[in-house]
Amino acid sequence: MTIRVIEEIEANAADIWDYIGDFGGLARWNPFVSEVTAEGDGVGAIRTVQGKAGGTTVEQLDALDPTELNIAYRVVSTDPPQPVTGMPVTISLREIAPGRTHITWVAEPPVDNPDLEKALTAGFSARINALRQALGA
Repeated sequence: MTIRVIEEIEANAADIWDYIGDFGGLARWNPFVSEVTAEGDGVGAIRTVQGKAGGTTVEQLDALDPTELNIAYRVVSTDPPQPVTGMPVTISLREIAPGRTHITWVAEPPVDNPDLEKALTAGFSARINALRQALGA
């Protein structure tokens, strides 16, 4: 199962990348996060994300391309356990016009579950809306 959310943000891709490309800076723009700790720099870095609603997610950076505006990471673990452990996630940006960018958020959960698909799709859209708010877009 592949989940793909594509939306438009009224902002320049470079401005969005300032948020997306900062792997350890997730708490700067994501209102669902209370704290992020990052270990290491670049590919292989690990971030531990504390959710405001509880729970901890550990993610590892697999790719970071500021030229192509792509970032890829995977979920290493969750506490409490969730069916997303091992899930690869990719976020990419494509400027379609000055001040208009398509953001594509793709995940491949390790299980095929319609409820999980619905929750992840809604979660990615909510995070894109949070980016809009952070950008004032």
